[in-house]
Amino acid sequence: MALRVLHVIDNLGQGGVQRYLLGCFGHMDRAKVIFDFVVQNEGEGCLEEKVRGLGSKVYHLPSAINERVAFGERFDRVLRDGGYRIVEAHQNHRCLYPLLVAKRAGVPVRIAHSHSSYPASSFLKGIYRSIFKIRIPWVATELWGCGEYANRWLYGDRLLDKTVVIPNAIDTRRFLFNEKNRESVRSDFGIAGLCLGHVGAGGVAKNYPFILDLFEEVLRRDASAKLLLVGCSAESQGGLIGNEVAKRGIVDKVVLTGSVEDPEKYLSAMDAFVLPSLFEGFPIALVEAQANGLSPIASAGVVADEANVTGLVRFIPNGASHVHEWADAVMERAHMPRFVGAGSIAEGGYDIVNAARALQERYLELGGMAEQ
Repeated sequence: MALRVLHVIDNLGQGGVQRYLLGCFGHMDRAKVIFDFVVQNEGEGCLEEKVRGLGSKVYHLPSAINERVAFGERFDRVLRDGGYRIVEAHQNHRCLYPLLVAKRAGVPVRIAHSHSSYPASSFLKGIYRSIFKIRIPWVATELWGCGEYANRWLYGDRLLDKTVVIPNAIDTRRFLFNEKNRESVRSDFGIAGLCLGHVGAGGVAKNYPFILDLFEEVLRRDASAKLLLVGCSAESQGGLIGNEVAKRGIVDKVVLTGSVEDPEKYLSAMDAFVLPSLFEGFPIALVEAQANGLSPIASAGVVADEANVTGLVRFIPNGASHVHEWADAVMERAHMPRFVGAGSIAEGGYDIVNAARALQERYLELGGMAEQ
């Protein structure tokens, strides 16, 4: 019988965490390990049908933050009825409550998995978050994260030597540059000149106002340029993104794809890729862009150096005073030939085939099924 690992996440949409989990699960032996999911909303995410097709169970529960009692009662029932031996929570400091419920339910292996390093929006939220962080080691038996930045942010320096880095690996073959995809996407969206691109789910962390500032500067230098925002829609951030694009009068120059299941096709259409994030853990989109042969530009001091898998990422500070420097880099890199980055990514431990195999063995060992 396969070991069922229960993952606690926000939703099954097209976010980086979700793509990481699906990538790992798709390359595991499902006779040995199966992923099940607890999502904290009632809506069906775009990946839900796919994971069910792989054998997953998906439980829709209330929010652990907004409806704590209801979440706790239903989650306890899921754990006991399912007989789960491993629970892995992917909600950063919000891992605390699901793992506390799992501990009380007698789940022997409880994994906190850090995926980001974002600052609190207020002093009070900072205190609240710190309390959560301090208590996580009391309820988690394993402290995992996507990189050293993310681990230090959630667990602190004192526990860093007890943490485990689990690489945000990708299917390098899937993300290789494809000329047919490039021609198809550019034809569909009327892209004839320079294409500046970004992949993100539309959240605040990705710093869309700065991306738009940067694009306007690129437009001053090349009027034929277009901006391709993959995963972001006009409705993102409560309509803020769409309103900002309209206010700037660049609606005909910006492509907002909304959620997509095939970001690799859009990467092939790009000439330059930017990631000016305000906070990050380990950005899987940056690795995907490098696999596609792009030479990305990312925010210095925010995006971890370890994400520069190929050695061709350029790091520049965020902020209005640096927008010209970003634009210079875009114009330079948009005309650089693509490189073949799959080999460097595999050597760095970020190829999904090897990473999924190693993760599978880790789960089996933790679940007491290593000999199977």
